[in-house]
Amino acid sequence: MGDCIRCGVNIFSVFRDKEKLHRVWGDGLVNAFYEAYSQLNYWIYPRVQGGRSVESANVRSAVSWKLHGSMAKLLRWYVVMLANARPVESGLAKRKRDPKVIISLTTFPARIDTVWLCTETLLRQRVKPDEIILWLAAEEFPGGLDNLPEKLLAQRDRGLTIRFRGDLKSHKKYYYAFREYPGEIIITADDDVFYPDNLVEELLKLHEQYPDCICCNRACRMVLNDARNIAAFTEWDKWAHGFEGPSKLLCPIGVGGVMYPPGAMHEDVLDKETFMNICRHADDLWLKLMSLRKGTDVVKSPVLPDALLSIPDGRKKALSTINVDAGGNDRQLEALLRRYDVRPDWLDAVASEKTTEVPDALEAATVER
Repeated sequence: MGDCIRCGVNIFSVFRDKEKLHRVWGDGLVNAFYEAYSQLNYWIYPRVQGGRSVESANVRSAVSWKLHGSMAKLLRWYVVMLANARPVESGLAKRKRDPKVIISLTTFPARIDTVWLCTETLLRQRVKPDEIILWLAAEEFPGGLDNLPEKLLAQRDRGLTIRFRGDLKSHKKYYYAFREYPGEIIITADDDVFYPDNLVEELLKLHEQYPDCICCNRACRMVLNDARNIAAFTEWDKWAHGFEGPSKLLCPIGVGGVMYPPGAMHEDVLDKETFMNICRHADDLWLKLMSLRKGTDVVKSPVLPDALLSIPDGRKKALSTINVDAGGNDRQLEALLRRYDVRPDWLDAVASEKTTEVPDALEAATVER
């Protein structure tokens, strides 16, 4: 009980901190939610049904997911209140950069009524982008702007751009930005999470330090099998805690926000016939294979939270249902590896990559496919 009380005092001191209080009706409280959520999550995991058995891990995961849902609902209430009470005049930078920094995302009809909550957090960044573009499939919204909710349309006055293009599923979030803005810095984002207000700021800091690397907030670490090929996706280190790169073994996960500098991808990244045929639902894997073919390293931010809170919406169907739960990632990765040879020069170099921060079990991880 004493531990619980001390933990509670520590968590809720976040909201009493003077530096955050002066922004309590501003965007800083979103980050405070993340700090509180992180502290609660780390407190629950080692204490609920301790041990390393599968059963205890499942219990810990269930409790953590329940916490995630509760915090997400609370954060949703706050963002709605914030949008109504204190709308920002503009979510874009006053002085345009060269190259521009463009946030690019997509959504589909099942999420069109809630995507404005995500774009609201993108419009409230401390360091503002030059453009925020939401790409929609013309086939899914035949009435164009008339099919869209008022809250989303109203954000156009504050900097959101809405464009209609051909339907490429989740690949829309990067494809049209890469094609129409080839010389700009592109940050891809997902449509179903609340983003902290330092997302652009921290990714730009990382970009300044590693200008030729893909910069991300969350990443998996690929594992090599005994044949020294890329192992099945289910064998990868899904969080890569303690391993920040730069490395070709890191695979950026789009939900966290990913920054792509100009020239980071192989030119085949725009080969829509191929990706729609062999990895229609796995844009993260397609982008990873294209960066490997180009020889681009990935670096992960040590600052941003790697577990973002999802926007509550009972109607949505996440890609994780197809890719993770149904084994779609493994099938699509296998198809990509059959289509492209990604074993050459970089493989010997990354095979020896180690870090003292990564647990021993992850340092030389090799599995049989």
